Amino acid sequence: MGADLFLMETFSDLAELKAAVLAAKEAIAGAQVNLAGRGDSPEGAEHDIPIFCSVTFQPGERMLMGTDPVTAVLILEDLGVDGIGVNCALGPAEILPIIEKMTKVALIPVFAQPNAGLPTLEDGQITYGIDEKDYTKSMLAMLSSGIALAGGCCGTTPAYLAALHQALQAISAEEKKRRFPALDPAWYEKKKRESGDFVAWATGYAAADPAAIIPISDEARAKWREALLAGDLRYPVKEASVRGANRAGRTGAAADPAAGVATAAGSAEGANGAGWAEGSSGIIAIDTDVFEGAAEICIPQVMVQLSARLKAPLALEGSSETLMNRAARYYIGKPFMRKK
Repeated sequence: MGADLFLMETFSDLAELKAAVLAAKEAIAGAQVNLAGRGDSPEGAEHDIPIFCSVTFQPGERMLMGTDPVTAVLILEDLGVDGIGVNCALGPAEILPIIEKMTKVALIPVFAQPNAGLPTLEDGQITYGIDEKDYTKSMLAMLSSGIALAGGCCGTTPAYLAALHQALQAISAEEKKRRFPALDPAWYEKKKRESGDFVAWATGYAAADPAAIIPISDEARAKWREALLAGDLRYPVKEASVRGANRAGRTGAAADPAAGVATAAGSAEGANGAGWAEGSSGIIAIDTDVFEGAAEICIPQVMVQLSARLKAPLALEGSSETLMNRAARYYIGKPFMRKK
C-alpha cells in the first residue's frame, strides 16, 4: 500500500527541486524504519520508491534560474533520482534540442512531456497549435534521440497519447530496438560502462585530480572561523566571490590571501588570488572544518549565498563527513568532495 512513485514536475528552480528530492528520500527512509519496527517488512524486501523529476525550460534552453540542460542532469543524477524529464512551457519542437543535450550525458532514463505547442489567446480562449499528428511526429524524434518515456502536458489530451501509441504499435519490435535504444533497460548499463567522465566533458574539470585543489592555510581557517562565530557572513562570501570573479578572468579585485578559500592555479600568482594563470583549474576550495561547533548554524546561509555568487567549481574538504555532507546539502550544485 502507499505511493508507487514520486513524480516531481514543472520545477524551474533546482534549489527547490533538490529540497523536494531530499524530503522524498528522507520520507522513504523513515517509512522503511517504521515498517521494519512494526515487523511489516518481509526479510529482504525492498521499499525504495522511484523518484522522477521533471524540469521546465524557458526559450533559450535555460531554466528560470539559469540552469542549462547538462547541468540539470549532472546535479539530479548525483542526488540519486531514477528519471529526469522536461515538461510544460514549451512545445515539442522547442523541447527536442534540450532533450538531445540531456540524453547525451544522462545515465538514467530521460522523459519528455511537452505542451501541444506554445499557447495563444484567441477570442478569450487559450489554444495550442500542435495537433495529434504533429505531436506524434515530434515524440518519435525524441524517442530516437534517447528518451525512455513519452507523455504530454498542457494542451495535450488522451487522443494525443493514443495517436502516439498507435504509431508505435505499427513499428516492428526489431525496428523499435534499432530506432529507440533507450526503451531497452540494458542500454543504460552499456551506456554507463562506456560513459567515461561526463563531468570532465561537460565542465572541463577532472573530478579525480587532488592536485587541482590547493590546501587552505591555518591562517585562512582561523580568519574564516572568526568571522563566522562573530555572525559575519559577508566576509567569507565576499572573498569566495572575488576568487570566482578571478576565475572568470575578472582580475580587477584582489582577494584577501588569508581568506578561508583556496584557489587552484598553475602558478604562485594564481594561487595567491592576484590573478589566474594559464591552465588554471579554477577550483575554489572551502574547508568545512571552519563550521565546527557553534559555527555550524551558519552553513545554510553561507552555502546558499555561495551558490548564487560563485562562477567557478566548488570543492568541499574537511575531516568531518557530517559537516561536508551538511554543506553539500545546501549547495545548489555538484561540489567536488575530498576528505582530509
